[in-house]
Amino acid sequence: MPPGVDCPMEFWTKEENQDVAVDFLLPTGVYLNFPVSRNANLSTIKKVLWHRAQYEPLFHMLSDPEAYVFTCVNQTAEQQELEIGRA
Repeated sequence: MPPGVDCPMEFWTKEENQDVAVDFLLPTGVYLNFPVSRNANLSTIKKVLWHRAQYEPLFHMLSDPEAYVFTCVNQTAEQQELEIGRA
């Protein structure tokens, strides 16, 4: 999250920019950064991530995307696992 943002909800509901830059660290150690729509769900983000990852070194060492879950570091500096909703 960019510095100076006091309220996370305010940050995510701003109308001026529909994308936010997100950092991804793959299990292979490869780092990717690209803009993600604020409205994108985790399933969509994972599809985009795997599409971009296929052009990176060591992609062949990754398992299927379903074998992985997203984790993040939240505002209290704790690691948190994010779940993809199933329909």
